Amino acid sequence: MKMFVEKTLLAVLCAGGFLFGLTASWLADAASPSLQALSLVRMRETRSDGATRLASPVTGMSDQNPAFSPDGRHLVFTRLANGYNRGPAGLFVLALDSGEITRLTPVEDQDNVNLPGAAWNDVTNGIVFASDRADADDLWMVATDGTHFVRITSHVGLPMYMEPSWSPTGDWIVFEASRSGESEDDRVGGIWKVRADGSELTQLTHDPDCDDRQPNWSPASDRIVFQRRRLPSGQWDVYTVASDGSKLRNVTRDPMTSDTDASWSPDGRLIVYSSDHGGLPRPSIFVIPAVGGEPVRVTHEANAADGAPSWSPDGRWIAFESHTVDDAPAALWRIAAPSLDSPVWPDWAHTARLAGAAFELDMSEEEIDAKLQQAADEGVSVLIADAPTGWSYTAWSDTSEFNQVLSFMRDSVFPVAHAKGLKVVWYLTGLELVCEGCVNRGRDPAVEHPDWMQIDRYGNIVQFAGVQDIFWLERDDLDAWLSPESPYRDFYINRIEEIAACGADGLWIDVIYLLN
Repeated sequence: MKMFVEKTLLAVLCAGGFLFGLTASWLADAASPSLQALSLVRMRETRSDGATRLASPVTGMSDQNPAFSPDGRHLVFTRLANGYNRGPAGLFVLALDSGEITRLTPVEDQDNVNLPGAAWNDVTNGIVFASDRADADDLWMVATDGTHFVRITSHVGLPMYMEPSWSPTGDWIVFEASRSGESEDDRVGGIWKVRADGSELTQLTHDPDCDDRQPNWSPASDRIVFQRRRLPSGQWDVYTVASDGSKLRNVTRDPMTSDTDASWSPDGRLIVYSSDHGGLPRPSIFVIPAVGGEPVRVTHEANAADGAPSWSPDGRWIAFESHTVDDAPAALWRIAAPSLDSPVWPDWAHTARLAGAAFELDMSEEEIDAKLQQAADEGVSVLIADAPTGWSYTAWSDTSEFNQVLSFMRDSVFPVAHAKGLKVVWYLTGLELVCEGCVNRGRDPAVEHPDWMQIDRYGNIVQFAGVQDIFWLERDDLDAWLSPESPYRDFYINRIEEIAACGADGLWIDVIYLLN
């Protein structure tokens, strides 16, 4: 999105427009003369979807929550002694080359549980986990050789501190603070963070009507992914939030699916999670753009319940837990990750019948419905939607007006269009903004944002008004042209990210060029 194309009409499908194609290549498991490696090769049966078993638990035990080491050569995981989600539980490390499994936590009647995703940090050389080994469920760290146990938080009673994830720099930990009820469904969590030394305990999510769980810190440190459901009995969705608790974003939006166990791709562009999307009888592994969009299914084993995915640091693999019978013990598997380099256009984009429609804030629900119904009745499949943010200087640059348009499109246009079977692609200008009526209103983009403006060869700003025969301008409009090599670039990308997360099926970026 940061490369601007000269003199072109650019259609960028983003929010629901594309994901990334799956690779068809698999790394072969090389046999080793050691008995451990030979044993591992014998255990590594391959499923019909190409997933390969990494290890099998001891009979009656359940191996869950795989998380890669920073070098990608090991997995830390939780082994539960009495079956699926039934402790006591301990941490173990699997060497992927040899198949050797090493216990990290001592044998004891306690629950020591790691989170899939960012549980292993190379800065601290430690693995963070939750344990009830002392007075309460608290956060602990252990060195990768099983030594140096450190208690990070220390409190008594509820809430339970659990599901911890490292920040990439190793100085913060994000976690779930959960109050338990009579059953798992009664548990209500919130997202918190704390420094690695146990100081600066900070609450990040505050909605009393929501249950927030299983946070994972992004590779860029800027966002945290977690799962949320509306109380008392809503379905799980994947959300992200800035690391300071601001800029909440709903990533998955299907009210009929349960989306859980989310963590990041190593470049932070995608989120991997477990879901029954599409009416699956058991969950599979999916990936979705971090800004939201159309999910792509990664695992396809009909009789398996796949969950707790983690992406390898080199981007090649996704490890996950899987079991074939409800509540049966799980084993650890891996599957080739989606390619990050090959965008795939969705079927609806190949066969689209297009029409345009303009939407204004003063339109009534009846007017919106009638316009969308007309398009559906005429056989339109994709609507190119023009809203004020598509061209207006004030609707784009003034945050209050921008948020008003964003809410209008998200709540009043997109749901109605989707209910009628229409996809909506939002029209946006590239480097041009029109300040409507600003010659008489006294507003001037070149004065308000001089550092955004294009400059011609004579050193003059590129902005004009009252030019004859420019059909999209009224005489008192100011037409401002912005430079991609200015602070406007980052402002523009931030706006695009907000739009892409609000439910549009794509973005159409119009005429990106330099006037000078």
